[in-house]
Amino acid sequence: MTFESNVAIFAPMNTDLANNVKAICRRKKWQLRDLANSMAVDPAALTRAMRGNPTLETIEKMASALNVSPSRLVQRQTDINGFISINGSDYAFNSVQELEDILNVNITPRENA
Repeated sequence: MTFESNVAIFAPMNTDLANNVKAICRRKKWQLRDLANSMAVDPAALTRAMRGNPTLETIEKMASALNVSPSRLVQRQTDINGFISINGSDYAFNSVQELEDILNVNITPRENA
């Protein structure tokens, strides 16, 4: 199945798109305004696209700006969710990828002895 056919299946689930974009922005410590600036679009236009029926081009621009695959934005992320506390800071995650990203940013790997 190609990405284009995935979009046809998942695009009507705009809440998945909006939730995924917001979760990725939170991990990057971005506001939607930061994403819009990165995409060179008006923040209101980005919000309308996330709530409406975005074009494939818009989804690809979002994915590029967020450095993720377009399918990551439109697929429902339901494999895992929870909270983790690292060095006194609490983090929420809604997918294995979000948990990995949190750990990669906040945990320093041990050097081999």
